[in-house]
Amino acid sequence: MFLFIHQTSVFKPLIPRLIQPTPTGQISITFNVNATTYYGENVYLFGNTTDLGAWDINNALPMNAGDYTSERPLWYVDAELLAGEDVEYQYVRQEDCGQAWIYESINRTLKVPDCGSKETVSTNDAWTGEIGVSGNC
Repeated sequence: MFLFIHQTSVFKPLIPRLIQPTPTGQISITFNVNATTYYGENVYLFGNTTDLGAWDINNALPMNAGDYTSERPLWYVDAELLAGEDVEYQYVRQEDCGQAWIYESINRTLKVPDCGSKETVSTNDAWTGEIGVSGNC
């Protein structure tokens, strides 16, 4: 579609405005895990859904330690998941100095509420498995 402005005889293409779709049928979930870590170690979340990386560590969600204290070593992340979805997930530690990742020893499950639910959903997990040791690099 083109727009011709006759007063000045200038030709200007009409640029359509792009409308960004909003996710529908998604529910916000806050994943919380208590995991004592050392400085330089990070915790990630990944799982069986595309939104959680489809079990690909390269697509795992980095978790935030903004509320971490010695009394409650909390790591958290918010994720938008499809309503009604059955989710399997796991936490994983990224060690410093290029050491191997440390995976939890269990897979966890979560049923995402159906669309239209007013329910606030969050997990309250504790790390299960080996813990990391600094590589002192």
